[in-house]
Amino acid sequence: MAMRAFRCKMSNIFLRHFLKMEIQLIIKRFARGVVLAVVAVTSMLMTTAASSYGAKPHSYCVVDVSKAAAPKHCFSTFAASISFATNGRVHLSNAATARNVSAKELATASPSDITPDTTYVLSIFFQYTNYGGDTLTSTGTGVCGYWQMSSMPSGWNDKPSSLRNYSGCAATLFWDVGFGQPKYDTGVDASVPSFSNFDNKTSSVKWCPHLGC
Repeated sequence: MAMRAFRCKMSNIFLRHFLKMEIQLIIKRFARGVVLAVVAVTSMLMTTAASSYGAKPHSYCVVDVSKAAAPKHCFSTFAASISFATNGRVHLSNAATARNVSAKELATASPSDITPDTTYVLSIFFQYTNYGGDTLTSTGTGVCGYWQMSSMPSGWNDKPSSLRNYSGCAATLFWDVGFGQPKYDTGVDASVPSFSNFDNKTSSVKWCPHLGC
């Protein structure tokens, strides 16, 4: 009887130990499955977010700074914005992919154009450094004189990070609306790939035919 009781006790101990190990193994497998599921869902969400961001179309806008409170006009391609900014004089050959326009192109009318220049590109602002992202092309009714924009158009306050100047113009960027200091000077017909500490800080602009407007 004693031996039978001992064997029964040992069997119960072994069974409890076995069940405990199995339960721990099941918990570990379940936890591992949960972690893998969370990682998979997180990765999917990040991929979806990145795809959505990448799919966002750029906007290429134009504003006439020679007119008070002039509305901005936006287009789906850079080439279309340049055509509008020059009253149809300039048609970029790579219309679908163009990201830049040269001073020579701006000075060259189309063969069929017999209308004198009435609109000039002063500067093109770019959303990102190195001339990337959305663009805002500023125009005036003559070669560079003394133009100003006391506040940026809707959606462009504190947005520019690079620019190109044209038409003999320099541009001074101001931190606050109404030309509030500090300021950042860019030269005549200059190409500035980055404003450094002034990136995403521009709230108003002045143009003039010399450095320091």
